[in-house]
Amino acid sequence: MSGNGYDEFESAVLELLKGMRIIFMQMADLLASFSSLVEGPLKLHAALASNRLQLLSKNLEAGLRYVGANMLMVQSIEDIEKLHGAYVVEMLKQLLDSLKNIKEAIRSGENLDLRHELEKFENALDLAVNAFSTINSMISNSRREDIRILRFVVSDLVEDLKLIRKRNEEAKHSIV
Repeated sequence: MSGNGYDEFESAVLELLKGMRIIFMQMADLLASFSSLVEGPLKLHAALASNRLQLLSKNLEAGLRYVGANMLMVQSIEDIEKLHGAYVVEMLKQLLDSLKNIKEAIRSGENLDLRHELEKFENALDLAVNAFSTINSMISNSRREDIRILRFVVSDLVEDLKLIRKRNEEAKHSIV
């Protein structure tokens, strides 16, 4: 058990959620700027997904503050990989890289198979949903009530990621 009363798993989950909060903020910013580069249904989808990710980030922050997590100290990607393994880091990188690739290709006027890029983003969302569903199940078994309460935040996160994925799929099918 660490000095803050959390066991190793609980501390690792808190660090992952702190990292995800930052990733969600970055994704929200990318989607907001992406939204300004496209037209039609994809523009609306990007704007709505950006708003949802901003809210997810704020909700994660509220939950983390509730359990007393230090919001100023966030671990590096390497540290997150040591705690959670390459799977989690790969999921995070895929989410960000998919958005960055789409944005840069559109900005540069590069010929882009947008459907393929959106499919890659969907796959990354599926990985995230699976990972956070597992984490949610695990934290519900915590001996600490404050950690178990985080399942509300993580459950919302999972549902919002599922909704973003569903809307992404709809946007993909609207591309002509």
